[in-house]
Amino acid sequence: GPVLGGLLGTFGPRVPFYFAAGLAFVNFLIALFFLPETLDDKHRRRFEWKRANPVGTLLQMRQYQGIGWIGLVFFLMTLGHMMYPAVWSFVSSYRYGWSEQQIGFSLGAFGLCGAIVMATVLPRVIPRLGEWKTAVIGLTFTAASAFGYAFASQGWMIYAVIVVGCLEALADPPLRSLAAAKVPPSAQGELQGAMTSIFSITSIITPLLYT
Repeated sequence: GPVLGGLLGTFGPRVPFYFAAGLAFVNFLIALFFLPETLDDKHRRRFEWKRANPVGTLLQMRQYQGIGWIGLVFFLMTLGHMMYPAVWSFVSSYRYGWSEQQIGFSLGAFGLCGAIVMATVLPRVIPRLGEWKTAVIGLTFTAASAFGYAFASQGWMIYAVIVVGCLEALADPPLRSLAAAKVPPSAQGELQGAMTSIFSITSIITPLLYT
């Protein structure tokens, strides 16, 4: 995505947005016509407006013991992680003189390394250390990589930090798994909605906080 966005940006600043809008519409059509409901009827519950909003969903999660602390950790982790889309382009262009393509390639490298970690490292670490210790390791690398990016004085250092800091990808899946274990099957969808709400809230806060 970032690599493609950087390449499309050479045709104009609006082109990536048009392309993303088209992809989102195609994704909507696929979900509408081709994705079946996976939740059994016995696990479904009646639709209620008080649950069908971000605040209501988060409040409903309070009834499950231990979910609050996991939600707080997830919120703080996401608040820190959302720094990258908020300031990455500005900082890299100002400090290193990067073009749109270079910014796109750096973000692509960030995402690729994270995907490799989740596909190869995560399945080996969790059975040995467990979900909580794996999440702690991921959060440690999240903090360490943020310091690394802050003190990188040259562009090549960013890629060096990415290679090591990509282990921060170990944090998110175990946290989600720990949260899922705290709620019954009938509330799994609501849990995912709550975590998406946290992500959305941090997306609103971070541009104001970091810029």
